[in-house]
Amino acid sequence: FASDPATCPIIPGCETTIEISKGRTGLGLSIVGGSDTLLGAIIIHEVYEEGAACKDGRLWAGDQILESVSHFCTGEWN
Repeated sequence: FASDPATCPIIPGCETTIEISKGRTGLGLSIVGGSDTLLGAIIIHEVYEEGAACKDGRLWAGDQILESVSHFCTGEWN
């Protein structure tokens, strides 16, 4: 079944695509690791209280990030 990535829950152990709008505060994440480290993965180290990820409530310290995609909008459409 298809879920809205802006609202879908994260089920432990299941790969989930989510979407968080960072707004003016930013995501508010501290990460560790990477493909060139002993961890071999990107892990959330800390979720900061004032950031969008904390306000969203779905990401926690210890969660693994498999992929990150950013969408930027610059300018205005008339």
